[in-house]
Amino acid sequence: MNEYIRYKAAATLIENGQIKKIEDIFKMTSKTNVLRVLRINFDRFNRALRNPENFRIKELIALANILKVNPKFLVDMAYNQSVARKRGRPRKTNN
Repeated sequence: MNEYIRYKAAATLIENGQIKKIEDIFKMTSKTNVLRVLRINFDRFNRALRNPENFRIKELIALANILKVNPKFLVDMAYNQSVARKRGRPRKTNN
């Protein structure tokens, strides 16, 4: 499938709220092609996918430009994932 078509399909799913996690975008598109455009180290990118608060705003904006979606979608997605991740962590006790 043409990469443009994959980006368009991912953008449609993001706009419709069907993609809730940034990592889910890459079930439809190639990480390699995005990494080339964003010029991000592969390992750092994978860490950011697991923990989206590690993304820089400029990276989320660049990814949004590649997908041709409003950057707010990706910023909100990263924020929501970070909040959900923090809620799921057990609290440390002093015992």
